Amino acid sequence: QERAKRDPSFKPKDDDFQAAKAHVYDRAIDYYKVLGVDEYASLDEVKKSYKKLSLVYHPDKTAGLSAEQKEEYAGIFIE
Repeated sequence: QERAKRDPSFKPKDDDFQAAKAHVYDRAIDYYKVLGVDEYASLDEVKKSYKKLSLVYHPDKTAGLSAEQKEEYAGIFIE
């Protein structure tokens, strides 16, 4: 209900919850916290934050870093 108030485009269907999982999610990780958004953030806010972080950690964007930092960023990017 909170999500529906903050994001008018949020209209879940029963089929949304029956789909096969595309990724195994770790219950110990708070993905909203990783993205730096509120738990009830709109879909647009989540997408914007994801794109921003993916650009920071993308292997093509880490040209000036050391080899160790590149490997670390690549690992974060893959996650």
